[in-house]
Amino acid sequence: MNARNIASISALTPTQEGILFHAIADDNRAAYHSQFSARIDGDLDSARWRAAWDRVIARHDVLRTLFTWEGRDKPLQVVRERVETPWQTLDWSATSTDEHPAMLDALLQRDRDLGFQLDRAPLLRLILIRLGPERQRFVLTFHHLILDGWSMRLLLDEAQHIYTSADALPGHAPSFTRFVEWLAARDTSGDEAWWRERLSSFDTPTFPQVHDGTATDNVSHHVVTRRLDRSEADTLRRVAREQRVTPSSVVAAAWALLLARYAGTDDVVFGTTVAGRPPELGDVEHMAGMFINTLPLRIQTDANATVADFLQSVQHAQAEQRDMEASALSVAQRASGVTDGEPLFESILVFENFPAAAALEARNIALSIDHFVEYSHFPLAILAVPDDPFDLIGISDPEHLGVPGLTDLMDNLRHTLRSLLANPGARLTDVSTLASEQSLNVLETLNDTEVATPESTTLWHQTAAHAEASPEAVALIDAGGATTYRELMRRANAVSAALLEANIVPGDPVLIVGPRGAAAVSAIVGVHGAGGAYVPIAADAPTARVTRIVAELTSSGRTVRAIVAGEHSATLPSDVQHVDMAHVETTTRAMAGPNLSSAAYYMFTSGSTGTPKGVEVSQQNLFHSVHARDGYYDAPPATFALLSSLATDSSVAGLFWTLGRGGTLLLPAERAEQDIAGLIGFLDSHNASHLLTVPSLYAVILEHAGMHGLPMLNVAIVAGEACPESLVDAHHRAAPKRQLHNEYGPTETTVWCTSARLEPNRPVSIGRPLVNTKVYVLDAHQQPLPVGVAGELYVGGPQVATGYVGDTQRTAAQFVRSPFAADERLYRTGDRVRWRRDGTLQFVGRVDEQIKVRGYRVEPGEIEARLCEREGVREAVVLLHSATPNAPLTAFVVGTSTLDAA
Repeated sequence: MNARNIASISALTPTQEGILFHAIADDNRAAYHSQFSARIDGDLDSARWRAAWDRVIARHDVLRTLFTWEGRDKPLQVVRERVETPWQTLDWSATSTDEHPAMLDALLQRDRDLGFQLDRAPLLRLILIRLGPERQRFVLTFHHLILDGWSMRLLLDEAQHIYTSADALPGHAPSFTRFVEWLAARDTSGDEAWWRERLSSFDTPTFPQVHDGTATDNVSHHVVTRRLDRSEADTLRRVAREQRVTPSSVVAAAWALLLARYAGTDDVVFGTTVAGRPPELGDVEHMAGMFINTLPLRIQTDANATVADFLQSVQHAQAEQRDMEASALSVAQRASGVTDGEPLFESILVFENFPAAAALEARNIALSIDHFVEYSHFPLAILAVPDDPFDLIGISDPEHLGVPGLTDLMDNLRHTLRSLLANPGARLTDVSTLASEQSLNVLETLNDTEVATPESTTLWHQTAAHAEASPEAVALIDAGGATTYRELMRRANAVSAALLEANIVPGDPVLIVGPRGAAAVSAIVGVHGAGGAYVPIAADAPTARVTRIVAELTSSGRTVRAIVAGEHSATLPSDVQHVDMAHVETTTRAMAGPNLSSAAYYMFTSGSTGTPKGVEVSQQNLFHSVHARDGYYDAPPATFALLSSLATDSSVAGLFWTLGRGGTLLLPAERAEQDIAGLIGFLDSHNASHLLTVPSLYAVILEHAGMHGLPMLNVAIVAGEACPESLVDAHHRAAPKRQLHNEYGPTETTVWCTSARLEPNRPVSIGRPLVNTKVYVLDAHQQPLPVGVAGELYVGGPQVATGYVGDTQRTAAQFVRSPFAADERLYRTGDRVRWRRDGTLQFVGRVDEQIKVRGYRVEPGEIEARLCEREGVREAVVLLHSATPNAPLTAFVVGTSTLDAA
């Protein structure tokens, strides 16, 4: 360092120390580089303009400052006596004006990426571009270590004054060192206690988690600007006056609400910048330097509060921090409940409270600012520039937020502002945060599924019609051989007759107890023929479970009957009526069949509660579920392999679709999957064209058979578990021309509500809504969420089940009125999903499974999906080791081969 060219040496402010730390540690060379660009119209004297800036640099010591830290306990800032102004002139006047915007964008990007050597002064660059006669472009790039936005505007006004006026300015401006000394002398003894009172209970950083599904560009930052028109800006200022709050509080309120909706919480913290210019420091308004400070602002969004109350609460939160404007961010971080080493916040809101620009147009020039962006190390920064026009600028790190997500976010921020201003008396929960175009997309465009529905008829009547038209066609094949449609309906009608003799009434539950096979299927069809609703009971169901199921069924006042369809170990309670099947083989009575309005079956599933809950599915629900299959798949199944237990709802898919369309149902013996070779042989020998199973079993089938072992298989369907990408790859390697589909749907939506055809080299999804089905991704207040943001999945349409048998309270909680259509009823799935950009849905996990690790909300299902993408991993389960702080996540994996250490 040249000691003969040193004017002064001082310490750094806490804010400067933080910026320097990130500037050194961050690989992003553009972090904390700020850029200003202005158009200059008129006959500019470029030499005079350059001389004006030389004079400005000579006046302000901060513009001649460098930083030194290597080999020192604390970094220092050193002011040079003199520096050479880094000046560049360009001439674009020979190029078309249409090309200038793209050229400017490229220039700004190159200059931003160029970076600065922080131990060399000055930390700024100036460029003057000639665009044509009396048209210039001025660009100033500087490091945030030396200047803030206020200071930049101050310097610009000084340069214009020197250029246009003969009035001399003082030789030297007030020194930034005075501010450094003032900070060092400030009493900080009460700072940590002040922050601890407000932040000790906050432990989860909030960030608008958006999964774009798009590749990041090779750029340091994405920038998206949204402009408020003059009337909107005027409305913002007017409402602020009427509510006795500042415009910055209005913008902060909009960002807090939007951030809360994106993050799925009512308690958010984000960074805000404060001017940091203490009035007791004389002539501080004429000092240039890095004065602003970034501090955390904690806002809680009470859904029942009015907009006016919310604005007041934000104003109060900002006002009470004024005494802490000079406090170090590290102190607030230490006082919070966020785990050491994790950031307290990852987004900042900057409201640019610049001094009014000097309106100087002497010497026949006019300068107008059209670009000013301050970059930081934070993943997301929102800049509000309340000039005329009023701009909202979003700046994101591409690794955290891509262009589509940032564009949506900025559209939604502008929309949220409009919504807040429209009705200060509205409840916060009623404030829309989703821009109209996006709302239209997720509520209507992606749900454009309406198709004409044929005249409704029950699946029983359709099966009976096939039996009458083709009585000798094979209806099903099990371990005992083939059963024709004639024989199926003869046995089923006998069951119906026995039930009618037992005085069954429509919708009465009938337990079907026994293994998968012809006897059980005949009994199911027979129950429907008598107008009853079947209740499948696994052959080995525990006594306690069966007792609980019967208790729930009888609580509704209905008589519970049972049909034994084969060997079983399940024990039935004494109050269940056993249907005498001794004489049914000789009964030939014709049946009328069920009504569309009556219950078709009661399916008991533990779901997320751990205890059986009986879902009542009507014949109408069942009809629409099968009708959706006709609309989704190319053709009905010729031979459908039913690999599910009849006690699971996935069996419903193959059972009624196949028999209702005249196909053949293949029923391997119970636990056939334990002899995989025998199972494959059974499917192969009977020419299975379709099969539905869980992904884990299908993976084993593929591994042992490949598609050459199942030559007639056209459609493979997986459901019930997350489908790993490795399975998709394995399927398409074995059979690239055969279809693989991933079906999703809880029992309450009659087996399925979305489905996707899975293709190689494409992300696995649960697809799109089925015909006449609507799906919504909503937050905790039933507000729609943007594409890429996870929320709870709600399902509407004719497949939504009746409810839970004997449990009106649970039914009311899970089957809710739609906020989007008066006559629409929605089922709350409890599953977290997000829309992808391609219009498909990605499954994320359960609402009740989301956990926190080191202060971050984490989805175990999402981690499991990523683990399953690794070569050699077949299945994965991720668990939180304990609820204690810093507890590790533990992953349990099932491999297909030796795994690398993870």
